[in-house]
Amino acid sequence: MTTTQRGGSAGPVGGDGQTSRRPTRHPGTGLPADPPLARELLDGLAEAVLTTDADGRVTLVNARAVELLPEIVAGIELSGFPMTALARAVRDGTAAFEAEHHGRHLRGTRRQLAGDRYAWYVRDVTEEHARTDALLAERSRTAFLARAGSRLGLSLHRDQTLRTTVTLAVPYLADAAVALLRPPAPAEPHPASRGTPTTSRPR
Repeated sequence: MTTTQRGGSAGPVGGDGQTSRRPTRHPGTGLPADPPLARELLDGLAEAVLTTDADGRVTLVNARAVELLPEIVAGIELSGFPMTALARAVRDGTAAFEAEHHGRHLRGTRRQLAGDRYAWYVRDVTEEHARTDALLAERSRTAFLARAGSRLGLSLHRDQTLRTTVTLAVPYLADAAVALLRPPAPAEPHPASRGTPTTSRPR
């Protein structure tokens, strides 16, 4: 049996005629209170996660952070970390960094936590960076071929074609280029026919 309370809420009625109230659930209170479970959840993330206290000392490092940033251990000051980009971001209060570390391209962002604590999330973007570099290189090659084809198509003479070819390579190989044209070889004279003309004698 249920009864409607003031305000329109309903609940079951107990044996004494009193309505029992259901426990109120608030969002955000369903987090695991088991530290080993929380550790497993952090270690299962694809991102490196590390936290610092109010003094800037590392308090937590997940498994991915150990892989990407093996120098980081709990207790060290993050502002003195050997990775210059991250250490500078901590000292300057910057919320992001991007740099190479141990042959990997890393990108990190910072989030402020309660009590002047911070969490850093670091991703390995090496493959993404390589794809971007390959795309830019392909675009550069396409633009060069289009420009070279257009300019060489207007070159009608040998000397002009040579100058065009040299100047096309300047932006990629040097600041300037000089084309030394070889003078054409002199035409060889035709050998004169030697011998005495023959005359026919009348018979």
